[in-house]
Amino acid sequence: MTTNLTIGGHQIKEVNWTYGTWGAWSEARRDADGAGTQVETAAVLEMLSLIEAGQVTAGAVRAVLGRVAAKISEKGNREGELLDDLMSLPSPRTEPEEKDDGRQVYAVSSEAAPKMLKIGVTGNLQQRLKALQTGSGSPLIARWTSPGGGRLERNLHNEFSARAVGGEWFDFSDVDKPIEVIERAAAKLLRRFEQRQRA
Repeated sequence: MTTNLTIGGHQIKEVNWTYGTWGAWSEARRDADGAGTQVETAAVLEMLSLIEAGQVTAGAVRAVLGRVAAKISEKGNREGELLDDLMSLPSPRTEPEEKDDGRQVYAVSSEAAPKMLKIGVTGNLQQRLKALQTGSGSPLIARWTSPGGGRLERNLHNEFSARAVGGEWFDFSDVDKPIEVIERAAAKLLRRFEQRQRA
């Protein structure tokens, strides 16, 4: 089956989809909505390019793909009915470009688990640390700060979504120097924000 996808105002034309049972799916994916749905690699690469360029969010792509996969598994191979449903799917709204709101983005971890990091945003880091400390049995340490406000924080959360363990906490236990990874990602995002403002 072939259809067009609209994600955040960007159209990806003639995306090929297939549905069936192929090989061994991971247990988590086997029971997920849309399991067995496959989309062509070229379309996935185009979506990743849009995310990388900051033209759409990973959340917008995930929402569209999730809705399409659910429709495909729901309708099976009844292609005509399925295409009608897909064409009626609304495109997710994209957030307007934000400006830096003046708050600091921070990474905090405890002494006991230095690679389990909270990435947050605040107007007053000392007050925020004090508030967070009341819920921690180990002393918390601010490991990194940067200007960038809410938009940088949200983009970092997106960037590290695969590491999310709940709330704003991220597991970097497999990384030698997690702060350097966060710093590089933040620097890249801040450069992208500057480029957009100049354009």
